[in-house]
Amino acid sequence: MQDWDNMPDKTGMELKRIENEKELLRYNLDALSQDLYKEDTWRLFPIYLVFMNKKLVGYFHVIEQPVVYPALHPDRLTPREFLKVVRSLVTEFKRMTGCPLFMLCNRDTAFGEKNMKRIRLKKAPENAYVYDQDAP
Repeated sequence: MQDWDNMPDKTGMELKRIENEKELLRYNLDALSQDLYKEDTWRLFPIYLVFMNKKLVGYFHVIEQPVVYPALHPDRLTPREFLKVVRSLVTEFKRMTGCPLFMLCNRDTAFGEKNMKRIRLKKAPENAYVYDQDAP
């Protein structure tokens, strides 16, 4: 049963999915992206346009991207072995999937920036958030 009191108000809001360059140009999305980010929009499709009361107010990308959660036992590997294994995993997944995200626990990231560079990982500029169904 749905809780109608907690449903978001979508009055006046509309989403439109665009799949190709021609539609991207039709809505002049690069101008909006220049205004927001000072660069053209990425050419990763699909792109969803957000309209409010028939006015284009933004857009977002829905990128299907592999996420890798390594689970390596720290007491069963030396730090050197750990770095070797993770570097191999990173390289292999990059070859297989293009551009995966690696979700690492605090212990893994405690190796420092120098060692993260050795395993070919750098901090992503974005912050990740997960859906919270218990939020008010």
